Parts: sequence; structure tokens; C-alpha cells
Amino acid sequence: MNKVNSYKNRIFLLTGFMASGKSFTGRKAADELNCDFIDLDEQIETQEFCSIAEIFEEKGEEYFRALETEVFSNIIASRKTVSIIAAGGGFPLKKENQKLMNEVSVVFINTDFDIILSRLNNSGKVSRPLLKNKKDEEIKKLYEKRLSVYKSTADYIVETENELIALIRKLAKAA
Repeated sequence: MNKVNSYKNRIFLLTGFMASGKSFTGRKAADELNCDFIDLDEQIETQEFCSIAEIFEEKGEEYFRALETEVFSNIIASRKTVSIIAAGGGFPLKKENQKLMNEVSVVFINTDFDIILSRLNNSGKVSRPLLKNKKDEEIKKLYEKRLSVYKSTADYIVETENELIALIRKLAKAA
């Protein structure tokens, strides 16, 4: 996949399953690289004046997914400097988002499922609408279903914060 847009080496979209560490890793990398960090879910919550869980409950998943697309599109159009954006776990599943993803460098945070499950069981299930009342086996099925999309839409796959920092440092210099 050849990207010709000027955002390619300036905007880095982090994808991965829920609790894979996109926001945590993205913030740390942005601090280290002295660049902007944007959490797509936080942007949506600020715009809508409510939590993602409330949006799902009151307006449904389809409304939320449309918001994700709109907010991401607006963010990438307004970025002038190197920026790291953390997307929600379902963002890459939508075809319209995949087209937008072609305009930026997509980095899949490949976190082992057992680590993800541990994080979710410690604190993350409660605030995640798609995991409400889900058993571990059901979460694993959702993870496995999404894994191929994460991999196929990624330009780069990293497993650690240091790998992400090295990648962005290298690519941003080429921009």
C-alpha cells in the first residue's frame, strides 16, 4: 500500500484492541518525542460532553462510529506538526475509516491477549460498552475477530513503547 499524502510521516495512528496500551504508549511516546498526542475517545467525550459509555447507551454504537469518523477526519485535516493519535479498538473496522487511515501512518500496538485480558479484568471492562457482561472467552473471540483487521490495516507493527518511539523518530525525520 503506497501512501502519497503529506500526512504519512507526520500523523501516526495507533490501533489495537481495547486495553492494548494505545493511549498509555502514545502519551509516553509523544512526551519523549515532544510532539502532540490526541486520544480520539477523549476528543469525542469532550465534543459530546459525556462518556463513550453514555454515547453508546443513549445514541447507540452506529452514532458513536459516525462520530469517530468525523472527529478523526477533522483532526488529521488540522494537524500541522508531528502527532500521535490513539484510536478506539473498533475504529479500523469501518471501511470509511480504513480509507482515512490510508492518509496517515498506521501503527498496530500488538499486545498479547493475556496482558489485555488482565488489564480489562483489573479495571477496564466496566467502562467499555462492548464488554459489558462479557465472559473472557467472548472477549477473546472479539479480539481474534479483529486481529486480522488490525494487522491488514497497519503500516507498522510494534510491541513496545521503545519500538514506537524509534519508529516515529525515524519516520518523522524523513517527513
